[in-house]
Amino acid sequence: MADGVVFLPSFHEAIKDLPDAERLGAYDAVIRYGLYGEVIEMTPVVKSLFALMRPVIDSSQRRYRTAKANGSKGGRPKKNQTENQNVNQTDNQEKDYDLDSDMDIEKDSKKENDSEKENQAGDGIATPPPERFKPLDAEERARHREQERKRLGVDW
Repeated sequence: MADGVVFLPSFHEAIKDLPDAERLGAYDAVIRYGLYGEVIEMTPVVKSLFALMRPVIDSSQRRYRTAKANGSKGGRPKKNQTENQNVNQTDNQEKDYDLDSDMDIEKDSKKENDSEKENQAGDGIATPPPERFKPLDAEERARHREQERKRLGVDW
């Protein structure tokens, strides 16, 4: 005998459009099975729906019983020493990554500051930074392709 039964929204979606008698039979079948473990007499349509719902009800009741039993033991068991070491190693790796990314950010901002100082003219007006990616016209694209062919040693 269970303390309750989980009635999922998908159960309602499956049952809601049945005729009244079958809908009542489906609700009754789910509730009686979930609370008392009884399998009652059903129409073929309700029986097919119940066949799909039964494993879900069983699974949720198993999870509930397991959680209830584990809770009465006082909660989660303590970790053993090897698990603690693995967790500490993972934490250290994450800290190293954060440190590395912080250093990268500092380097990038220092480069930007240096380039801004270089770009400033004597009259106090900063010149715009050089364009890193400007669109190429057909001649430049052909020249770049030719240079790439030579660099790779490939004849296309």
